[in-house]
Amino acid sequence: DAVNFDPRGTNSELSKFATDGAGTWVGIDTSNIVGRRGRIFRSTDNGRTFTYVATPRDERISGVAYDSGTWIVSVFAQVTTSPSVYAIFKSTDGGQTWASSNISLSAIGQIFEVSAKAGRFYLSGGNTSAIGDDIAYSANAGVTWTPKRTGNGDYTSPMAKHTRMLFLSNSVLLTTRSLAYSMYVSRDSGVTWASTTYYDAAKVGTTTLALKGSGDSQVYVSTNDLVS
Repeated sequence: DAVNFDPRGTNSELSKFATDGAGTWVGIDTSNIVGRRGRIFRSTDNGRTFTYVATPRDERISGVAYDSGTWIVSVFAQVTTSPSVYAIFKSTDGGQTWASSNISLSAIGQIFEVSAKAGRFYLSGGNTSAIGDDIAYSANAGVTWTPKRTGNGDYTSPMAKHTRMLFLSNSVLLTTRSLAYSMYVSRDSGVTWASTTYYDAAKVGTTTLALKGSGDSQVYVSTNDLVS
C-alpha cells in the first residue's frame, strides 16, 4: 500500500523530493546556478510528470519536507550576515503557491536538509563550532524553531550529500552529517541526542536493519530501534 514514485519523466535538474502520501510530490532544484536555483516543481501523478510552480526568492535551496498539510523548503545559506537569520519557503495549498519567510534561531551553519515526522519539522545545519547548535526543530509548522546541539566537541565538517535524517518511529530519529562521522540518535523527537555508530538504517515492520561506518561490513538487526 506504499505510495509509488515513478521517475520516468522527471526533470533531471530535480534532486530532492517529498510527498503528501496522496499522490502529490514536490521536487526542488538544489543547484546554485543563476537562473535555476530556488526553483520548485510539483507533481500530482506520483512523480511521473512535474510542473514548475515557483521561485520564491533567488537563493540556493537544500531540502523539502511535508507534514500535516504543510510543505517546507529549506534555504541553504543564512539570509544576511547576521548569524541568527535564516529562511524557509512554505506552502499550505498542496504545493501550488509558496511564500518565503525569515526565521530566527541560533547560528546552526548552512542548512543541508529539512525533514518532517509526526507534527515536527527538523533542520540539519552545518555548524561545527564548540559552542554552536547544528539541529533545529519546529512543532508549529515552521513558525518558531528550537535549536539543539547533537554532540559536544564535534568538529567534523558535515557534508551536504551525506547529511540525512532517518526516522525509525515518530520520536526516534537518526542523523548522519558525514559518512562514518558525526552520527547521532534522538529518542525524544530531537530534544536530546546521543552519539551512535550507525550511519544508515531502515525500519521494516518492527525490525530495524542498520549499517555502521568505519569499514564495518556487517548488517545489524534490531527490534528496539537500535537500543541494542
